[in-house]
Amino acid sequence: MNNVAKGEELLKEISSKISQVTPIVIGELVDKKTRVWCPYCKMYHFHGIEPDGTIGIGHRTAHCTIINENPFNESGYIIITQEIAQELHKINKWKHRGF
Repeated sequence: MNNVAKGEELLKEISSKISQVTPIVIGELVDKKTRVWCPYCKMYHFHGIEPDGTIGIGHRTAHCTIINENPFNESGYIIITQEIAQELHKINKWKHRGF
C-alpha cells in the first residue's frame, strides 16, 4: 500500500475515532527518519520511515524517558503528516493544540 492510500485509510480511522484518548502528533521527515515533538520532555523523538522513504504514519510507542505525567508512555500516539492534519482541519474533526 502506498503512503497516500495508507494516509487516506488512517484519515478515515482518525476521523471516526477522534474522541478517543490516543494522542495525535504531526511527524516530519528529517534525515530519513520520522521526527515528532514531545510536549512533555520538550525534545524531538525519532521513528522509522516507510520502505518508500516517506513519513512513518500510524500508531507508535513513545520513546520518551519522562515517566511521570506523560500519557504518551501509556497509550503511545498516532503520527500523521501535515497534509493529513490539514485534511482533518478541513472536515473540522481535529484541532491541533500547538504542542
